[in-house]
Amino acid sequence: MKTLSAGLIIGSLLLFGSGSARAAATLKAVAVDGDKVEIQLSGHAEYKTMTLPSKLVVDLLDTNVGSAAKTVDGKGEYLLKARAAQFQSKPEMVTRVVIELKSAVKNKIDRAGDNLVIVLNPDAKPAAKAAAPAAAAIPAVVRVQAPPAPAAAPEAAAALAAMVAGAVPAMPAPAPAPAPAVPAVVPPAVTLLGIEAGPDVVGLRLSGAVDYKTKYLADPARLEITLASTGSQMTENSVPGMGNFLKKVTSQQVGSGATASTKVLVYLQKPVSYSIDKQKGFLKILLNP
Repeated sequence: MKTLSAGLIIGSLLLFGSGSARAAATLKAVAVDGDKVEIQLSGHAEYKTMTLPSKLVVDLLDTNVGSAAKTVDGKGEYLLKARAAQFQSKPEMVTRVVIELKSAVKNKIDRAGDNLVIVLNPDAKPAAKAAAPAAAAIPAVVRVQAPPAPAAAPEAAAALAAMVAGAVPAMPAPAPAPAPAVPAVVPPAVTLLGIEAGPDVVGLRLSGAVDYKTKYLADPARLEITLASTGSQMTENSVPGMGNFLKKVTSQQVGSGATASTKVLVYLQKPVSYSIDKQKGFLKILLNP
């Protein structure tokens, strides 16, 4: 009896234990509508993103790629195509969806139930239709019959004619003052186009050559790189790191116009030496060179 009871208890634990584990989600389809991409899932899935100049990468955690179409052609102004694949199976199931772009553009990700909806260039507004001008109201015409005026004396008529002949002409209205000129906004000389992270290496893609300053900070350990006269078109301000030393990379534009600068923070797992290779349109930061 003791052996039988122990077996029943172990079997019950296995039955209820297996029932509590959440099943992995399955990618059902990737749908495209203009510059909008909908990732359709069988259940809720957490995700991570990585933004590059020519693509947006979405990693769906604990998700099986299933039998969804692997590649869908784009139909909008910015979307080139979307493709999905099983990125890894162990230790965790990860499905990767890569959205390839015709040109760099902002994006916005929302949830619609279990699905993810990605909109490219979310700030664009549809062209407003011009309202038809309201028809001018036509006032009613009221005719009033004046009584006949008495005949003027010859002297009065002559005086009236003299007054009309010597009348002073009305002065024209003064011309309106011109509107004050609005100074043109001068954009920064250089733009940060994208951040790429590899195993203990960071790449900054720029629209041109740039001057920079570096500063090493502690608690937490991080490297601050200030890009002078540089704006940013990054839509995702944080990129996850890889390797033994790189934790993550963030960016933030400071100021606007020609005096703007962009600060890039390279967060470290622990203090480490580094080197920076400067090329035209690219900065390469190597950790533990």
